[in-house]
Amino acid sequence: MCALAPAWDWDTQFLKPGVESGALGFKGEDLMVGVAPLPRSLVDSMAAHHVFDSTFALATTLHVIHGERDVEAPIAASRQLASKFPGLVALESLPEGDHSVARLAAPASRMAPEKWLFEQISGRVAMAAQISESGNRGPA
Repeated sequence: MCALAPAWDWDTQFLKPGVESGALGFKGEDLMVGVAPLPRSLVDSMAAHHVFDSTFALATTLHVIHGERDVEAPIAASRQLASKFPGLVALESLPEGDHSVARLAAPASRMAPEKWLFEQISGRVAMAAQISESGNRGPA
């Protein structure tokens, strides 16, 4: 699995600090993030989906591609997740990347997932070839 600029616990990692610093504010019942209004009900609903406040296990490896300059979804949260699951979560940081990594907006942000996907496919093809050569078809 691969995640691009994930917003882990976005309410606590970005929204709350933004409101506390004055960088974000409410307009009526909506929290304004740039020109995008987020209904308070959406912000409140995020608490039920926190990653860092919950106990869970990963069933597969996770490759996270995140920009060092991402202010909307700070890379610190991805670093925290990678340290929580050493060997399962690999963090690839893009020094010049911001949150546009999630939209694959820059060449580096397009190349990183392409490289990761190529490595995944190459590994699976090589594994299939080894199985085929050995005659091992797996469990009956």
